[in-house]
Amino acid sequence: MSVARDYLNYVESLNNNGKSEHLDMKTLIEGEADGVILVNHENNLEMMNSKASLYFNKMGFNDIIGASFQMLERYVGLKIVRRKICPLGKLIHFDVNLIQQGQDTTKRRLVTEDSSLMEIISMSKKIAPTGASVLITGENGTGKELLARLIHDESDRKDNPFVAVNCAALPETLLESELFGYEKGAFTGAIQKKIGKFEQANQGTILLDEISEIDISLQAKLLRVIQERELDRLGGKQVTNLDIRILATSNVDLRESVRNGSFREDLFYRLNVIHFHIPPLRERKGDVVLLAKYYIEQMNKQYNKNIIDVSPAAYEKLANHLWPGNVRELQNMIERAVLFGRNQILNIEDFLFESPDPLESGNHDVKDLLEPGMTIRGAEQRLIVKTLDQTMGNRTHAAKMLGISLRTLRNKINEYKKEGIEVRAYD
Repeated sequence: MSVARDYLNYVESLNNNGKSEHLDMKTLIEGEADGVILVNHENNLEMMNSKASLYFNKMGFNDIIGASFQMLERYVGLKIVRRKICPLGKLIHFDVNLIQQGQDTTKRRLVTEDSSLMEIISMSKKIAPTGASVLITGENGTGKELLARLIHDESDRKDNPFVAVNCAALPETLLESELFGYEKGAFTGAIQKKIGKFEQANQGTILLDEISEIDISLQAKLLRVIQERELDRLGGKQVTNLDIRILATSNVDLRESVRNGSFREDLFYRLNVIHFHIPPLRERKGDVVLLAKYYIEQMNKQYNKNIIDVSPAAYEKLANHLWPGNVRELQNMIERAVLFGRNQILNIEDFLFESPDPLESGNHDVKDLLEPGMTIRGAEQRLIVKTLDQTMGNRTHAAKMLGISLRTLRNKINEYKKEGIEVRAYD
């Protein structure tokens, strides 16, 4: 149904009373709108004024999505013509199918010629129709979510919702209600019913991104939902049955998390029916040139530039970089170079390497961190402590350099302090 005209009339009545301004819908909508995106500077629907979602619920409209301007502009390709604040939040009416079309037009996909990653892609397509749970591991920035989306797109659920939940981005106090939803009056401030991410993904696929970040106290409820395919909203009296595909990602070794007691063993085995590990970019150097060319093409289109290629010397520099941020770091570096490059051929000086590679500069501190017989956990600990020393204890900068979430780094620091290890860290 179309709600655009009704909403314009509604906002017009507010404007007549001098209560609000609104976006110029006519510049953003063509035809009927099948979906509503509540737009703010945060990817969080709860950041919106509750009257907005309540209004559209009363209109009989269920497809309500929280998004940010940055997400719409970068990943969907929607250019915001005007931004005006109104008490209902910042609103854009939109065919929800355009979100998927937008992602297709930006071609967010795994780009590789690496044999190991190509084999993973091939296997993921084979298991996509089965409905089995899949655990995808790998460092941050390797493309775990892209592989998850590929599995969904190759499955029988491809025309149904794909809902990604960043478990590391939400505070523990909000994650339960975000995942499972709640009824009106379930707690102070619950002024209306909220449909959780699991219900939003019903008949489709849910991706639990960075699942290792879920607190152990919440994992038992998550396990029950995965096992029984049913959930109880907070404050609810009825059970909701689910028909859903479960995908999960992690940037840490969950077996190690099981061993140290931070992750439930039974939950691990429920998720680890099929396991794919995406290798880091430094282990597939042949992809660096391929990805560089790919992102140059994309950025040329996005910014109306005409960069032709990268010089041989710059390609060599890129290939020898350690890429702690993996493909995401390469994408950002190419984007900056395209924007600030002085010639149509990008040279070394056009690329901003945030910190020199110790192995390239002759500093062998990274090599010295490793010793024969050392455990992975021991090597990880030395690397984290060394990185914190290098950033003068700045945890935010260290997390960025390590390619992990700030919450993950904080958890590691707390572990080390409990073990009596001196760690230099501050926010």
